[in-house]
Amino acid sequence: MRIFSLDPGITELIYSLKLENSLCGVSHLCDYPEGVSDVPQVTQPERAGEPCHRLGYFLKPELLQRESPDLILTSFDQDSKIELFSNWVHSSASEDIKIHSWAPTRLEQVYSMIEGVGAACSAREQGFLLSQKLKAQFSSWVDNFYDRIKHKRVLLLNDIEPLTMPGRWVADMVRLNSSELVGLGFGEQGREISWKEIQELNPDVFLFAPEGEPEDDNLGYFKYFEKQDGWEDLLAVKRGQVYFSRGGLVFSRPTMRLMSAMAFLVSTLAGFDSGYITERDSFQRLRWLEVQRHRFTS
Repeated sequence: MRIFSLDPGITELIYSLKLENSLCGVSHLCDYPEGVSDVPQVTQPERAGEPCHRLGYFLKPELLQRESPDLILTSFDQDSKIELFSNWVHSSASEDIKIHSWAPTRLEQVYSMIEGVGAACSAREQGFLLSQKLKAQFSSWVDNFYDRIKHKRVLLLNDIEPLTMPGRWVADMVRLNSSELVGLGFGEQGREISWKEIQELNPDVFLFAPEGEPEDDNLGYFKYFEKQDGWEDLLAVKRGQVYFSRGGLVFSRPTMRLMSAMAFLVSTLAGFDSGYITERDSFQRLRWLEVQRHRFTS
């Protein structure tokens, strides 16, 4: 089977299913895992042409014809867009190319997507097992630590320039912990948020988890927030419930990396130190940073 994966999350799932040898084309946005850089990129930034998926990027017609995929996996969020894209692919290359699309916004839809990608790639059992692995681990953590994680009001940010909240299934992940993600409803897209709104929300738990490559800049992030008006008055700060991830967590893609993201959520809501159910030194708690502040210069 020859597969085009036109969405970064789907590409990650292909690797989780151990089907990477079937990939003959990926989106130029596909950046994980490391080996994906060896796969031909078959999309490009927006220009005059035909859209390949809901993010507005474009499939290169010459590569569609040259690579001759059997299957194209993408992430349109509307049936009309899927139909238009399918018609274009079939008229440009072959009627035999199968096309599947997923655009999950809720956690249950993420599970269904994982199973669906497996089924589309003739790996139905592997897809089912991956989705069950996520479900089982999430349930185990919640059941074991329920008394420690329940009834928290959580603010989660994944960027500071601008201040940004991750959305879609993240509210479901927090709700699984019998807590509430403030500032976003279930299935809503991530968005920018003002510092004034953060003050008004006044969360019990404040989480900052930048996506991308892990880095050791927690002190810089801490100093940024410390300078904001009313920082010391936030409930989360007063209670020492402020946590800074070292990066590398991914909340925005419907992949198996949500396991690490959920481990971070559970750990912070339960008040655990890193290394208990997460990797050691994967995050820091505000109270640790405050104790160490005298070591640092401005």
